[in-house]
Amino acid sequence: MHGNEMSCTSYCCALVNTDKQCVDQGTVIGVGNGTGVAAPQKKLASDSRQRCSESYIKIFGPRLNTDGKIGESPSTVSYKKPGKNRIEEIQIKANSDKSTLNMFNKEQKTERPNDGPTKRVNKIKEVSNSITKTQEMKEKQFKPNSPRPRTFEIIKNRKTSELFKEIDSQESKTFSLKPSHCVVLNRKSCVGPKHHQLIGKNQKVTREDACYPVEVTLKPLGRFVNELILPKHDMHPFELETLYDPDFVDLNQTASVTNSVAVLLEPQKLFRVGDVIKVRIDLFNGSGKRRRIGGDDVRVWMKSKGEYSRVNGYVTDLKNGSYVANFNALWEGESTIYGTLPNTREAIASMFKWYRQYKSLYYYLGYFEKGNVKELTMCSAFSQIPGYDVVCNFTAINFNHQFYCGCPQQQSLTCSHFVSLSDLDYTYIALTKAEFSYFNRDVTFRPFKSKTKLKVFKGNNNPRANLRNCSELPVRETWDIKTPPGYYSGRELKPLKCENRLNDDSINQCLRNTTLFLYGDSTIRSWYSVLLKRYKCTIKVEGYKWYFYSECHKKEINSTLIWAPQSFPFLLGGVGDSGNLKLKSVEIYLNEIPSNSKTIFVIHLYAHFIRQHYSVFRNHIRSLKIPLRDALKRNKGLKIAIKGPHIFYATVCPTAINDYFGKLYTDIILTELAEFKDSVWFLNYWDTTTAIENVQLHPGEFVVEEDIRYLLGFVCR
Repeated sequence: MHGNEMSCTSYCCALVNTDKQCVDQGTVIGVGNGTGVAAPQKKLASDSRQRCSESYIKIFGPRLNTDGKIGESPSTVSYKKPGKNRIEEIQIKANSDKSTLNMFNKEQKTERPNDGPTKRVNKIKEVSNSITKTQEMKEKQFKPNSPRPRTFEIIKNRKTSELFKEIDSQESKTFSLKPSHCVVLNRKSCVGPKHHQLIGKNQKVTREDACYPVEVTLKPLGRFVNELILPKHDMHPFELETLYDPDFVDLNQTASVTNSVAVLLEPQKLFRVGDVIKVRIDLFNGSGKRRRIGGDDVRVWMKSKGEYSRVNGYVTDLKNGSYVANFNALWEGESTIYGTLPNTREAIASMFKWYRQYKSLYYYLGYFEKGNVKELTMCSAFSQIPGYDVVCNFTAINFNHQFYCGCPQQQSLTCSHFVSLSDLDYTYIALTKAEFSYFNRDVTFRPFKSKTKLKVFKGNNNPRANLRNCSELPVRETWDIKTPPGYYSGRELKPLKCENRLNDDSINQCLRNTTLFLYGDSTIRSWYSVLLKRYKCTIKVEGYKWYFYSECHKKEINSTLIWAPQSFPFLLGGVGDSGNLKLKSVEIYLNEIPSNSKTIFVIHLYAHFIRQHYSVFRNHIRSLKIPLRDALKRNKGLKIAIKGPHIFYATVCPTAINDYFGKLYTDIILTELAEFKDSVWFLNYWDTTTAIENVQLHPGEFVVEEDIRYLLGFVCR
């Protein structure tokens, strides 16, 4: 065993003179001073398993790291000078009674074969002390003779066989998008947590065969604990607005794109270039009745005849079932105003409800290994992992961002034997019939049947006349989302507040002696791929190696291009030589920027966060504040831009990957990082991708090229 850490499934006894007070699972001891000792082990029959006594819990309970309440901001990352990575270690204080501990010190420790630390074990320091109880264990301490608690919250003290009978009886009332959607690998759900494929020596440790515990795959409808992950005062207004909405059970009660209408507010007006065009969208439900409540996801845009020019409209929710969209008349001729309703209020309320119920809509696999002993467990951004009474708290090695894995079931494995991380699958969500009908689609694009046609004449108030160079535009102007950042004229993105005068020569001059650093997911990596062609430098990528840090250098202009993938939540990752995960947080990279470097740093956090409750994204954004301040203060020539979310309608899992949360993320960025409006550019691509009706999660190459050009127009002076 690694140091003083006991196995996650060690049978423990509070009082060493009686076997009846032993249990086979439930509490893992990770004592920093080596005083934790396991009493003689004896496995009892499943129907007579007992919890450890209160005295044992009293002795060792305080040494368990609970990591605070869910939804709180992660611990602040501490920094050294640039070039040094350092994460503040978690300190666990011992408050146990010394006299009682001495009694256990006198007992002889029982060791098992292969307990010596391995080379891989030494890479993760202090993880043995980072064991976290689930929420159910935190809230209730069980008496010595009380039955062993279930690992799920909705049905307690019931046998698994009874649970299956109840689920079978409710099949006609529940629906799931699986297996037609929301499946990463075509695997069958297995019974857990004691299924032979899930734990123990017979477990199949491959991504294709790994499976869920039953508690996460087969939760019966109506038995969820609809708890608040965040207190109401810290809840985002979007969620708070739908918090008490009833369940989505009737499609006819939600907004209908067929029955809803769009009309010009000034139908008799002669519109000229430079005018503001206003359109009102009145929503009706499936029964033809007027909607009297707001909160729907209404999007509108205008296209010229021939679809050559496109611009997004700014939508205001009147909270009474009507929405007003404002457009700038930017070109002459005939145009048509279109709209779409990808998410009605009822669908939005359902999505927020699922996040409260499941917290994570996607799980990951943690791979543990010690010699020939291997095991996969489920991992999440939240400590409540179905099927696991005890989880490993890996927040410290994830640069103080929340990260947990189920504790290995095999006795010879501990949290210290964690090796790597990979993706598992989407959470099984039980849907009502109405929810199933609404979300059972590959594309969320739901266009309004009603369209508005108009004609714009030549005017004297050209909004793009006498524009300054975008490099001279105040940074603060990029944070104004009420005005579209630009419009598409053919395949060219033209900013509305400035003129982008970049060409190939000026771009090369801008990037001379410069490092362009791109941080984020595969969406920002598509920027990297497009720029590689411009740089004319090659990079060797094999298999999944593209998930790791990449760079190339162009000698002619002494310019370096870097792409660094985001930290967890991400698809893959392993433990590096430092003991931390190889995929570093953006805070670390910001801290490593030299004070005298010429650097353009772009941050993009989006798609991988959508599958988690939005509190995870908000915590990551909040953690940027200190490193942003320090980096901008240290390097006066540093240029930082935050790439905002974009719209997309195609999705492999409509219940878990939905671009609606891009609107919420944009609001979080604008709110949390308001202090940087004069020093950090905000790149609003939500409006421009709405105008071009972008479908794919990864926009096309011409869109990426224009997005990059839009950025460089600001930062190249």
